[in-house]
Amino acid sequence: METALRRYGKSVRIPGSTPEEGSACRVEIDQRISKGIAALAGLYGNLVISEQRDERGRLQTTITTPEFQISVAARYGRDTVFRNGVSEAFLSYNVEASAVLKSAEKAQSIGADVTWFLRIGGAIGGAVLLFGGFYFLLRMMHFVVIPHVLVAISVVAGASAGAKLGAFIGNAMENHALARAEDSGAMEKLEKTWDAMELALNSALAGFTPV
Repeated sequence: METALRRYGKSVRIPGSTPEEGSACRVEIDQRISKGIAALAGLYGNLVISEQRDERGRLQTTITTPEFQISVAARYGRDTVFRNGVSEAFLSYNVEASAVLKSAEKAQSIGADVTWFLRIGGAIGGAVLLFGGFYFLLRMMHFVVIPHVLVAISVVAGASAGAKLGAFIGNAMENHALARAEDSGAMEKLEKTWDAMELALNSALAGFTPV
């Protein structure tokens, strides 16, 4: 499970009617993004920038430090909008980015596992506790068979209580991780890097019509 602390998304129109006609603009924007993000390496000594292409040749960039990771993904191709019920096709270049704090991401993952285990444990524990309690009550009332609906209710109630407890523990772990990141300066470092990256992406897309 991953929850991004920051997100960026922007699309622009590319001149041309076919991907081949707009390829020159695509290459230009790719180069602008690569150059702009590469310049961020001077912000911090332990900032690592890696760049690669996916199976369709789209630019994928990752900015990593021991504290956080920023992912940037570009997409180029034909797009469509509807105006007054009529579709309009055009070429577009889209950039999306997200930032995650590694300690918070780890806390979220652990919290999800804790929630799952407590949900299962709560279902079993709730059934056992309610079964035991009703067993003595029903025996006193001379019932031999415990109604199935009572067992079902106990399972659901136990699972719900376990899930709520797990969610509470997970949120507490994530908040603790964020507080530690604030105290250590990691959040400030992430914010500074993110602002510089956003400026670089906006500059790379400048001169093209926003979608």
